[in-house]
Amino acid sequence: MSVADRDYWKDEEPSTFSSLPSWPVTYWLMGILVACFAGQCINDVYIKASIDPYLALTREGILSGWIWQLLSFQFLHGSTLHLIFNLLGLWFFGRSVEQVLGRSRFVLAYFGSGIVGGILQSVLMWAFPALYAGYVVGASAGVLGMLTVFCLLHADATFRLYLLIPMSARVLLYITAGVELFFTLVPSHRDGAVAHPAHLGGMMLGALWVRSGWHQDWNPLPGAALVDRIKNLFYRPHRAPKLRILQGGTHPTSSRIKTTPAPTEVNTEDLAPDEFIAREVDPILDKIAAHGMASLTEKERRVLAAARDKVSKR
Repeated sequence: MSVADRDYWKDEEPSTFSSLPSWPVTYWLMGILVACFAGQCINDVYIKASIDPYLALTREGILSGWIWQLLSFQFLHGSTLHLIFNLLGLWFFGRSVEQVLGRSRFVLAYFGSGIVGGILQSVLMWAFPALYAGYVVGASAGVLGMLTVFCLLHADATFRLYLLIPMSARVLLYITAGVELFFTLVPSHRDGAVAHPAHLGGMMLGALWVRSGWHQDWNPLPGAALVDRIKNLFYRPHRAPKLRILQGGTHPTSSRIKTTPAPTEVNTEDLAPDEFIAREVDPILDKIAAHGMASLTEKERRVLAAARDKVSKR
């Protein structure tokens, strides 16, 4: 029995969206970006509503407290070519990164990169309004964040720059970071109206994501403990089946709750994968089901890492 087959690791109720196609989030994002750009074009010709001052990232908007612009600017694009380049970036890097991070962490990393990029761009637009763009649109900050995650996780992967020049992902990352840093420090008009600070901010968040180990699902994200507490407050009734399993039939409201013994140190190489999971990993999964990922100790996280390696070799 695999980890995913264990009944306490399954949702008690089917997802509300179970009838939707289980496409990767990357494909949904690409479709949403295309739809938003089509909406921009329709608005330009027929509706002619002034949306850029409200949805694009602007100096005036941020100074007015319109913080939603840090998210909304990521759905708009300035031209067809601008959109195509970002779609290609999502296609090449987003799918692979999503497979490593999982759907939820991919969404957080992608939009987090865009938000951090938007913050850096906003700070420079506020401090040096004559040097940086008056308004910013595009998904490039999020895309470059995913490029950074990909290149750090697959540093030896080979690319052909412009379909001609072979180079490793590590070199591609160095070149891209160097270009973005240079034009952030030297905002020359000769490079066009490109929001290099936003790109650089997205890459910074992508690098932080990997260096902090947040691409590994057993490493809790910042604020995970608080989120778990909030979930426990609102979704406690749905956790009852899991608690009854963990308590050996005891009603969840009982004050006599059995505790799960901590895993012992073992030589993982001497155990078969199924035996290792049953003996060492099950108690940890019990603890996660009851208290969330943030409750794990460093030793328990190492056991999970060893379990993943062992199962992957099966």
